Amino acid sequence: MKLLDYIRGTRKGKEAHRLQKEAMRDPFLADAMDGYDGAGESQEQQIELLRRRITMRVKRKQNHAFAWSVAASLLLGVWLGGYFLFQKDKLPEETLMALEQLQRDTILQTPSQIPAEAEVKLAKTLKKDSMRPLISQERKVKPAVTAKTIAPEVKEQSAAEVEMSMVLSEELKLADTTIAAGDNNLARKLQDRVEGLKVGGIKGRVTDENGEPLMGANILVKGTGKGTVSDVNGNFTLDADGNKEIAVNYIGYEPITLPADTGKEMLIAMNESKEALNEVVVVGYGTERKKDFTGSVVRVEPLTMPEPVPVIGFKAYKKYLKKNRIRPTDEECAKVKGEVVLTFHVDKKGRPVNIKIKNSLCVSADKEAIRLVKDGPDWLAGNKEVTLNVKF
Repeated sequence: MKLLDYIRGTRKGKEAHRLQKEAMRDPFLADAMDGYDGAGESQEQQIELLRRRITMRVKRKQNHAFAWSVAASLLLGVWLGGYFLFQKDKLPEETLMALEQLQRDTILQTPSQIPAEAEVKLAKTLKKDSMRPLISQERKVKPAVTAKTIAPEVKEQSAAEVEMSMVLSEELKLADTTIAAGDNNLARKLQDRVEGLKVGGIKGRVTDENGEPLMGANILVKGTGKGTVSDVNGNFTLDADGNKEIAVNYIGYEPITLPADTGKEMLIAMNESKEALNEVVVVGYGTERKKDFTGSVVRVEPLTMPEPVPVIGFKAYKKYLKKNRIRPTDEECAKVKGEVVLTFHVDKKGRPVNIKIKNSLCVSADKEAIRLVKDGPDWLAGNKEVTLNVKF
């Protein structure tokens, strides 16, 4: 389909679809189509008028050029003929044959060279006067010229292509320089960012001699003010490099000092202290053994652990129970409403153990309440019994 057909309103079928796809790939064609749509139907008449004017100008220049070429050829032929007549008796036979051949070649070649110059001027005139949409639309339509002007036209196009290649080469060199400079700047920024980045960190886990996690162990980086406390699973994380030493302390266990290792997760096993807590007494600013001290003493009782609580907090834990609760559908419990009261303890790993039913609602509801506790979030360990109400 031609672009003019598309502009006239013929926009159906495969050809119209193909033209639209080409416009999506070619911004120049898309601009031309938008320009034609905005100009209206009268644009087609202007195109036809402009084409006729160009054709008339080309024919007029060709006629003038052809007339001058014929006149020049005749003059040259007359001059060569006269010279040949006057010098015929004086020149050798080979020279005469060469002059005749030169005369024939000149007569044949001269008319084709003069239109070539006219063709160059025509191309420059069209480039200045014609509109951009017309050039994109009529790129395939060439002026009516003779077959003899084809070779000079190809030469003119080749020169334009060479000039375009030189411009593209310069642009590519400039683009390469810009990209290289951008790469250097990017590399410099990345290097500066990496230099200021803290790489590494200390990660580990604190356990007792049996491998059970110790929650609340105090981990300090010696020589700095950085420190942390192990969580319910004994895990900890510290922002420090591997050139430091860390000190680990836990009540009732012997303190440990060891070099930090950022290459892998540290596993720290602590041994129980040989001195029992109830053998230590507080005396002002220091400590002494009970057997070496007489008088009023204050006995330090073993540490009482707090009441167990969910790691995520009671508010979030109640939301968990409400969201994950599955109401029983059997005949016994389908219409029953109430609460199942459970009691349980929390072990060192933060998991509920010894779950018992203190107040039963029905068999299915009791099983569902126990399932929610077993599959639920971890708890912070404590030595007190937990009482939990699960609503149905």
